[in-house]
Amino acid sequence: MGEIIDCIKEILSCPSICGSTHDHALIEEENNAEKTSPNCLKKILLCDVGRDMLIIKPDQLNGHKGKRISCISPLFRQDEKYQHNRICDAVLIKENSGSFCKLLFIELKSTNTSGATSQLKSTKCFMDYVSCILEEFYKIKIKLDRRYIVLHTKVPQRLRKYPTRLEIPEKPSKDSNNPARRLVSSGDHISIKELMW
Repeated sequence: MGEIIDCIKEILSCPSICGSTHDHALIEEENNAEKTSPNCLKKILLCDVGRDMLIIKPDQLNGHKGKRISCISPLFRQDEKYQHNRICDAVLIKENSGSFCKLLFIELKSTNTSGATSQLKSTKCFMDYVSCILEEFYKIKIKLDRRYIVLHTKVPQRLRKYPTRLEIPEKPSKDSNNPARRLVSSGDHISIKELMW
């Protein structure tokens, strides 16, 4: 593990999985209202986690008296109309040489993928804040390469008509307003190598 990942682990209190001790990471969607639906995306297992990687799960943070926190900060309004205070399911951080990090923002969705963009964008802002903390307090300046992906179970309309055709998995997008979407099933094992760029 490198200096950047060590420092991020030190300053964040959300659950994380470090590649130096684990080669896989279970990402779970615990807030899913559609848990009984057969298309419900409950969990994904990310395999081949490298020694230079850290996966944080910011939406699995418990706050005061164990109450689930599903926002970036309690300092911001938490009404539904305020999209800037939402958070995605996981962020994969890959530390490369020369103070360079790749960030992969991952959101799990079942049938409705429409809210994913705001979750990815607000988590991007949060990670920019983490980067600022590293620079201001720890004198670690990092360069970030960000990508975004939504893993979902919603079958596109064009595939419903032709069940013999398979969707080609998209590589993560550089644009948080237009994240890549990849069709998965709950419980799938996905190699991080398939998602990295």
